[in-house]
Amino acid sequence: MDREVVLKEKIGDARKKLHDKKSDRASKINELETLLNRDNPPQKKISALQNDISDLKNEIISAENKHNALVDDLLGVQSHTGNHTLTNENDFMFDHPSNDRNGSNGRNNKKHWIDNNGNKIRIVNSGENFTKRDPDISLGELASAMITGKGRADVKNALSEGTDSAGGFTVPSATLENFFDKMRSKSRVVQAGARTIKLDTDSTTIARIVSDPTASWHVENASISDSDLTFEGAEFQAKTLVCLVKASRELVQDSLNIEEVIEAAFIGVISAELDRAMFFGTGSGGEMKGITQYSGISTTTLGSGNGGALTNYDPLVTAYRKLLDENSSAPTAYLMSPREWEALATLKDSNNRYLDKPQAITEIPFMETTNIPITDAIGTSNDASRIITGNFNDLVIGLRSEMRVELLKESFAQNYQYGFLVHMRVDAIPAREKSFSEVTGITPA
Repeated sequence: MDREVVLKEKIGDARKKLHDKKSDRASKINELETLLNRDNPPQKKISALQNDISDLKNEIISAENKHNALVDDLLGVQSHTGNHTLTNENDFMFDHPSNDRNGSNGRNNKKHWIDNNGNKIRIVNSGENFTKRDPDISLGELASAMITGKGRADVKNALSEGTDSAGGFTVPSATLENFFDKMRSKSRVVQAGARTIKLDTDSTTIARIVSDPTASWHVENASISDSDLTFEGAEFQAKTLVCLVKASRELVQDSLNIEEVIEAAFIGVISAELDRAMFFGTGSGGEMKGITQYSGISTTTLGSGNGGALTNYDPLVTAYRKLLDENSSAPTAYLMSPREWEALATLKDSNNRYLDKPQAITEIPFMETTNIPITDAIGTSNDASRIITGNFNDLVIGLRSEMRVELLKESFAQNYQYGFLVHMRVDAIPAREKSFSEVTGITPA
């Protein structure tokens, strides 16, 4: 049978299974809500339903990934045959996220955008990879070979082809995509749902929602009022991110796993700085603009001027409600410092019993990150922090499709070290500013 026909049949089956699982989960959520409204709800039944709902959520994510993988395979087959039949958005995405509060928690699984020239720009969602397999050459292997001159023939060929007159080299495409995947896997912002595209130019424009449109009833022959501005162009302005990693010459020459160590160092430093900048970047001095710097983000501040401690989950529910006020989808995560994560995890009632999350936020992950500081100043307090939430699907990361590595020998020769200088270009834009909310002024108990 024709492979394209087989894939279409498998996609149909995958869609049906996904639909059935979502329906089953929605039914169990409705049953759970009914039980919770009783005066004396049966706790065992409630616990069983909560476990079923959680299991079904994981099954739904797995089913979505399987469906999307089949669609990718079909697109690959069609790209070779020239027979492109998947042109409707619904062919790529089973349910629109804004209509799905029970299935994927607002996650957007669209696979492509179309640029002005009609070219497909691939969108890589959280949990997905640019590459389907590891490349033949790792970034660490290339960096190590730059120093030692040793390595496999294909590594030496890649270096000879990519090395420029300044002594640096441009990372091969497959190696770069694999590096992007490893870097994204360490990013809390990506884990929360941020999507990624590759930029072919330093300046790329996407459409961004500024305000929701208005609608009105029309009287025959009467003039139609203009709706408020709904969209504007948001431009990626790729900023340069540099990373310097040093290693002793003895370590490079003697260590068996130096390739892994070098690459892990690059990944750790770059992913951490990207997360920090996507939260708090100023947008000036060559730095990208972080989501907390946009005027559309809503804020809930604790205390009456000097901050306040977390004593319950109410501020998080309020932040969620402010997103609903702006017609945003459900939050995909709450991101916070380890201190605030611990404060919420140890909340207790007057009988010293741990407090459960309210039902409204039970399934929204709490993610800790050291890139959210605990040194914010508010009033007389200088030890405040914040919690950032929102539909992180609406944060789009643009990565330029090239990265350069330079070997610095002389700069650190006096310490008998080598230096590796990596530079790449990146930017991030919220497709909808009002999809984000924060709780500020959180001080220690």
